[in-house]
Amino acid sequence: MSMRHIRGPLVFNTYKIITTGNYTVLNESLVIVNKTVGAATGITLPPSGNVGGQRAILIVDGKGDSATNNITLTAAGTDVINGAATLVIGINYSLTFLVDLGGGFWEAATFASGGNVTFSGLTLTGPPTFTATDGITAFSTGGQTSAVPLPSTINTVDTVAAAGDSVKLPLAAPGAIVFVTNLGANSCNIFPFLGDKINALAINAAIELTPGASLFFTSTVALKWDTMTVGIMKPAQFNTMNVTTGTLAAGQASGAEFTTLFTTNATPGSQAMRTPAQILSDTPGLFVGGSYILRIINSGAGTLTLATDSGAGFTMTGTMTVATNTFRDWCITINTATTGTVQNVGAGDI
Repeated sequence: MSMRHIRGPLVFNTYKIITTGNYTVLNESLVIVNKTVGAATGITLPPSGNVGGQRAILIVDGKGDSATNNITLTAAGTDVINGAATLVIGINYSLTFLVDLGGGFWEAATFASGGNVTFSGLTLTGPPTFTATDGITAFSTGGQTSAVPLPSTINTVDTVAAAGDSVKLPLAAPGAIVFVTNLGANSCNIFPFLGDKINALAINAAIELTPGASLFFTSTVALKWDTMTVGIMKPAQFNTMNVTTGTLAAGQASGAEFTTLFTTNATPGSQAMRTPAQILSDTPGLFVGGSYILRIINSGAGTLTLATDSGAGFTMTGTMTVATNTFRDWCITINTATTGTVQNVGAGDI
């Protein structure tokens, strides 16, 4: 079929308005079902042509009652519609667009008045293709209002000049998905659309994406995004340290999705956590709203006590002591860039 171009408004020069009974389409390009008295309607299509792309027919539920009074399309002879002899339209005020593919085949798509579309018998071949944008620069002043909108399903942020530079998600709607990768030199804030929220964060609060990390956003309800991490955090990290009373260093209580600290000091004393901001920096892929497991194994002669950080950003919940020759696990959750929780999970012998 040769290429054709359409210029100006689309006009249907041949049409039929069905007010009673059933109808067999002749050469109409538009058929409107608008019964004087509501009733089911049968519409028989003309025979499919021998050459594809010869014509298209638009069927409209003008009365808006096809959910109750179905419109049934029937193919002529041995023709088929989406592989079947008939197609039932049951969406009020819907529009069904039929294309004559030739050789006895019609392809149909039904559009609801709200813009939804349903397909029957549609086969897709090859991998799906999503919109993608590379080379995004996060906005330098940060903040939700001025954050750079993410324009595509797949987005790569290449430039984050300073920590906290920001981008913004589109409006959350059921079924929506967005993928974001941060290839910048600093952590990037990802804000929701105004009035939306991400995970259990507050409305309009941003989630932090560290350099080299990716997040997969999905929406199952309006105004809310949920995240999935994608190959972000290291699978495990094990440290053996002769720690004494003081503050835990980078990597001793952070750096991976399961971090283990094995201490052999006879008097380990009190160990203060690093700040939430430091832990975010220590752990590539960890983000605000994310969690990981910390295990401390104490083989020394004295009890180890885990304390909050110097800025008291962490709220400590449950038992914080590790007796000699035992271990204890905690769930570390980063609530904001400066706050978090340390929740006791359990303990055991070594």
